[in-house]
Amino acid sequence: MQHTKAQVEVPDEVRAALEAIVAERRFELPLLPDVAARVIAMCNAPDTDAAAMSEVLHRDQAFAGHVLRVANSPLLGSTVPIVSLQQAVSRMGMARIAEIAVAVSVQTRVFGAGGHMALLRAMWRHSLAAACFAKEIARARRRNVEGMFLAGLLHDVGKPIVLDMIGGVERESGTRLVPGELRAALDAFHCRVGAMLSEAWKLPEPVTEAIRFHHEHQAATDHAQVAAMTCLADLMAHAVLPNALDDHGIDEQAVRGAAVIEALNLYSDDLDALFALAPDVEAAVEAAS
Repeated sequence: MQHTKAQVEVPDEVRAALEAIVAERRFELPLLPDVAARVIAMCNAPDTDAAAMSEVLHRDQAFAGHVLRVANSPLLGSTVPIVSLQQAVSRMGMARIAEIAVAVSVQTRVFGAGGHMALLRAMWRHSLAAACFAKEIARARRRNVEGMFLAGLLHDVGKPIVLDMIGGVERESGTRLVPGELRAALDAFHCRVGAMLSEAWKLPEPVTEAIRFHHEHQAATDHAQVAAMTCLADLMAHAVLPNALDDHGIDEQAVRGAAVIEALNLYSDDLDALFALAPDVEAAVEAAS
């Protein structure tokens, strides 16, 4: 695991309870909104056009509004205002619109539900920063940027679900995890649970692998480079946008010394260029959160 802060152990009884819940799937995964599921299906259909996808998005006006807001945000680097859904689909492409649909779904269904709103907001901001860095790391590696935004955005998607599980375990056992124990429990289970959600939502396999292996990129087989790039995006997001609620003690020096740098064959100049983007990433996160 790439986190550098001294690890606090999860209490044995809590770990055992969470392990049983995950292994037996005794928890509910958030549902992908119907409109988002339809958009993803249409994206994979060869005969879909911009007008048809726009029509589907219009069926949910609130969802459509979110899609337009994200399409115009600094997150995606849009320089010309997009004023209609059909224009968004035509200009950005159906694959990018499908990514935006998933992003909107995750923000509302995963990071916007339940208690712990301050912690969830901190997690969401971290995910936005990781999405920005994931795209730029792919560019630095001269890899396909398509899909890396989603891999970065969703790498911690399991954390809010595990957070809800922990609340149930605490209520049943009468225990209360201290912040270090809570963070350790989230770290221990979020990759597995996030990959389950990605599979349930039928997201692309590289995204699922990035979620599952972004802390153990060496273990990834089919999409090791995607997992490694997501790992670095995660580390950079922690270094550039630290927060007290989800603190892993990662700074720029820790990122530069991480094993994943060698795995990606990146040099000091590459990292200089990536860290120079920090103000732009922070601005994009502020605009989108």
